[in-house]
Amino acid sequence: MFLIFRLIKLGLIIGLIYVLYKVLWKGESLFKSKKSKKHPQAAIEKMKRDPVCGTFLPANQAIKYTISGETHYFCSQECKQDFQSGTESKSSANGGV
Repeated sequence: MFLIFRLIKLGLIIGLIYVLYKVLWKGESLFKSKKSKKHPQAAIEKMKRDPVCGTFLPANQAIKYTISGETHYFCSQECKQDFQSGTESKSSANGGV
């Protein structure tokens, strides 16, 4: 019986040493999640800004519209239509001069 308590005590001491090693030496958190370690900057670089309302959204979810070789990204059809109506009025004003 005495041997069992000594083994349990030894196991607890080894466990405590391991935890202290992980926290103090390696700098790891005890409550660290196992989420992806991707750099947040990578996600920001793929975000596009809607020129009408200013909303940022992922490029793969945006509505794309290319005019004069330049691609614009929109959050909704309404913003795309507002942009198109604005560019049409500018081009008609410039074309009439």
